[in-house]
Amino acid sequence: MPALVDSGADYSIFPLEFAKDLHLTFPQREIWKFAGTTGKTQEAFLETVDMMLFEPAEEEPKLVFEIRAKVAFAKHFVFAGGGLLGQNGFLSQFKAAFNQPEGSFDLERF
Repeated sequence: MPALVDSGADYSIFPLEFAKDLHLTFPQREIWKFAGTTGKTQEAFLETVDMMLFEPAEEEPKLVFEIRAKVAFAKHFVFAGGGLLGQNGFLSQFKAAFNQPEGSFDLERF
C-alpha cells in the first residue's frame, strides 16, 4: 500500500481494512486514541509489523529498506494516499532530510 511520510504523525497509520487484508488479528488489543485526520478523536489498534520500503521505478520497484515498526490501524481512517508513515517506529529508525524546494526527501538508516 502506498504511504506518505508525515513528520507530524505520532505513529504510522493505515485503514483497518488494510490490516484485514494482511490477516492481522491484534492479539494484544493495544488501543491508541488520536486526533488530526478528521478533527475528532479516533481509536486505532497498534500492532508491530514488518514493513518493506521500495524505491519507485519505471520497470520493477527496488527494495530499499526492511524494518519492524509499531503501526496504527484505524476503522475510520481515510487518506487518499493510502497510509501515513509517522514518527514512532518509522522515522525514529532513520535520519531524514526533507528538501521542500526540490520536493524530495532522503532516508538514511542509523
